[in-house]
Amino acid sequence: MLFALSTSGNSVNVLAALEAARARGMVCVGFTGARGGRMDALCDHLLRVPSTETARIQEGHEALGHALCGAIEAAIFPPPGP
Repeated sequence: MLFALSTSGNSVNVLAALEAARARGMVCVGFTGARGGRMDALCDHLLRVPSTETARIQEGHEALGHALCGAIEAAIFPPPGP
């Protein structure tokens, strides 16, 4: 699985990484701003922060990343039951 972050969705190096990952059959998850850019066509799952301001998009990416890590951690290590 590849997680790719680009505020515009058009970063050349990120697009190249997505293309290489797809060629290897990897699942691609993208984090972008409101427009999605060219990443939209290369991602299996695209999380768009509803903004066009770089700072707000990056703050959204940080919050989404923490939430995703928390959900994965909870799935792998569920709290002990009664």
